Amino acid sequence: LLDGTAGVVDMSPWAMAFTADSEYAYVVSDGEVFVFDRNPLDGTLTLLQTVHNGDGGIAVKLSPDENHLYVAGAFA
Repeated sequence: LLDGTAGVVDMSPWAMAFTADSEYAYVVSDGEVFVFDRNPLDGTLTLLQTVHNGDGGIAVKLSPDENHLYVAGAFA
């Protein structure tokens, strides 16, 4: 994933997590979590949502049932 593609600007990714079926990708960047839909045919990512977490996340993990996304902050 390159900065300036898939609708993303000024992204410095620290970590990424995928759903078990690889349909969605979650990318943690400086103060934001980006949610992408992944095309199963060619792997391209489409930005669905940006969530501002405000703490500069450094790790991301989905719960086993994929109902919760956990982000660890650099200063938490």
